[in-house]
Amino acid sequence: MNTKKKYTAATLLIAALLGGCTSMDGAMSSTSDFLDTTGDVLSGDFRGLTAAQRTTMTEMAVDWKQNENNAKKKWDERRLVVTGIVTRVTHSDGFVGKPGKYVIVFKEPSNPKCIGVATTRDDLMVNDKRTSVYKTGDRIDVTGVLQTRADVNSDGAACHFAFEHASFALNTAPR
Repeated sequence: MNTKKKYTAATLLIAALLGGCTSMDGAMSSTSDFLDTTGDVLSGDFRGLTAAQRTTMTEMAVDWKQNENNAKKKWDERRLVVTGIVTRVTHSDGFVGKPGKYVIVFKEPSNPKCIGVATTRDDLMVNDKRTSVYKTGDRIDVTGVLQTRADVNSDGAACHFAFEHASFALNTAPR
């Protein structure tokens, strides 16, 4: 095979491989979107199937302060959308047999003492791409479900909520 034919064959092979990677990334993105919106069926978590309800962490904290058991029942069974200001974008290492996750830490715009931590379902490349576009100070909408922990100060001014299976979108609404 002459040099020109080898070069053309190599170029076609590389293009096919790159096209396959793009298709695979698209397939992984679709799969991730499907998992994020349908819940973890194997564990019986169907919260991702519910319509997302917009709220604030301060509103949730008020309920937690009044009665933690009722608040957990009220908020834990819903998929939620909260707005936040990004304070950190990071990655958590997985435990043995569990994948790592991408993490965005954010504070509530109207109450910076309320902190949210949102984790993706896993650390697939699609989630790396989705979280790598955000930086400290960005205003985002976080859609996810509550993890089992919540911490609210007795005065209700400060709070901490953890969201899992989260997705993110830049919030461009006027402030």
